Amino acid sequence: MRAFDLRLPDLAGRQHYVVSGDQLREFGSAQQVARRIASGSLERISGSVYRVAGSPATWHQRLLAACFATSGVSAASFRAAAQIWSLPGGEAIVEITSPRHDRSQLADVKTHESFFLTDLDVTYIDSVPVTRPARVICDLGLLVHRGELPGETLELAIHEAFRRDLLDVARVRREWERLGATRRPGGKVIEQVLNTFVPPVRNPHTSPEMRLLQLLRTAGLPEPVPQYRVWLSAARWYDLDFAWPHANVFCEFDSYKWHGSRQSYMRTTNRRLELERHKWYGVPVTDDELDAGADSRDQRPARPPRPRELISPKTTCVCERRLPTLTDASSLSALFAGAAGAAGVAFDREVDQAVEQRGVGDPARFPEARVHRDRREAGDRVQLVHHERSIGA
Repeated sequence: MRAFDLRLPDLAGRQHYVVSGDQLREFGSAQQVARRIASGSLERISGSVYRVAGSPATWHQRLLAACFATSGVSAASFRAAAQIWSLPGGEAIVEITSPRHDRSQLADVKTHESFFLTDLDVTYIDSVPVTRPARVICDLGLLVHRGELPGETLELAIHEAFRRDLLDVARVRREWERLGATRRPGGKVIEQVLNTFVPPVRNPHTSPEMRLLQLLRTAGLPEPVPQYRVWLSAARWYDLDFAWPHANVFCEFDSYKWHGSRQSYMRTTNRRLELERHKWYGVPVTDDELDAGADSRDQRPARPPRPRELISPKTTCVCERRLPTLTDASSLSALFAGAAGAAGVAFDREVDQAVEQRGVGDPARFPEARVHRDRREAGDRVQLVHHERSIGA
């Protein structure tokens, strides 16, 4: 076997089975390449870019082939780069940036030109050249300026990159200034995002938790403390996604992926009931509720709904005086009320029906039903207990 046939699989295997003509000429001749094309072991993608015949056609392969097809330094950028970095706003499309006057017109490839694209602007992830996170944020600002991306997605992207320590605000500002600041299209968008960026007290653990934090801020609630630890004893504690320690209220993201099974549901319910016994009251937010979003500040109720039959006139009077600074579980619940919140009601109804179908006459004999009943009754007591505590404060 020729040396060419030994080196080709090794090289192509490291870069999604796609190679450039310049790489092939480093260890083979033009005649050797032509013979492999004629025999069908190599397939020409475009120009002097080839793929190994029979290899899986993937998005990374098409992205790398587009970078090879241009002259000079080219890299995945904009939405493709955000997808590689797993940032909000990313899409699995072939979108690259090339140096000014060096781009090529390729089918199904969105190409940008830039005067500011050097080796220092590019790194490699999974063998694909990609622009660095600070540059990605600035490029997404251009898409917001064009109306191709919502501004909320850009804010989530910079918060997510900040949470994962991919960048800091100073680095983004330096990149923004290097690219032309407000003179560049989308520069004013980035300037506004940087000027209003408020890092959380402590970084949330996951991307959905960061989205939840943005919703809480949009709703006008006081800034919560992420990953707040509540000690139940000297050796036991619970970490809450977001908490308001002054009010003993918390909000948590309950993903169906982690809380969808019966065992996980019961464990989460028992955890919440135990926290309530320690005077901590919370609101779970599901995937559907997070996708539906919360009402804006102007749309949310002026005061949280409360069971009027359970609150005395004295309690109501005191609560209305304290509402501007009060954060309670019912006000959080009101933020996520609506079509998405109806999913939780439907699930509660399904549990009740399941208990009846199993022929359990007394729900107290059925542990799952008892916990389910206690959880609902505890939710009804949250408003009264919290307001009565505020009177004695």
